[in-house]
Amino acid sequence: MSFQQVLQQAEGWIELGLGADALELLQGLAPRERFRPAALEIKLEAEMSREQWNQAADTARLLCVKLPHRPDYFLRAARCLHATGDTQAAKDWLMSGPRELIRSSIFHYHMGCYAAALGEAQEARRFLARAFDMDVVLREVAQHNEDLASLGVLPLGAD
Repeated sequence: MSFQQVLQQAEGWIELGLGADALELLQGLAPRERFRPAALEIKLEAEMSREQWNQAADTARLLCVKLPHRPDYFLRAARCLHATGDTQAAKDWLMSGPRELIRSSIFHYHMGCYAAALGEAQEARRFLARAFDMDVVLREVAQHNEDLASLGVLPLGAD
């Protein structure tokens, strides 16, 4: 099977909820192929779907190193680190991402969530206010986020 065929089949396993089968299939690739970004992306999806947060954090950080201009990898790495319980590392990792992240509402939202989880309420509110100003949909998303429960009434941002 070609590299592209393996990736397509692995994606299919993930779509079916069979992340373990996807990971097993990817393991059969040659070592240099396993570390190509396209294969690592699918591996990350499979690990996240299986809630293998430590492995997923490692994979996402490897993608950040290989493609440091891709903000989505920094967001995923931070999410995985937070899921492992290392919220400070998640916050630090996200801050180390490419400059364009700061223009993203989701960056501010996640930073607010991480600050709230760390008990930094004032900082959390600042980040969240900025996120809500940038994307009003995040206001509703925030109402269902356990990390933000400690803040009580959330800042709604400018209308």
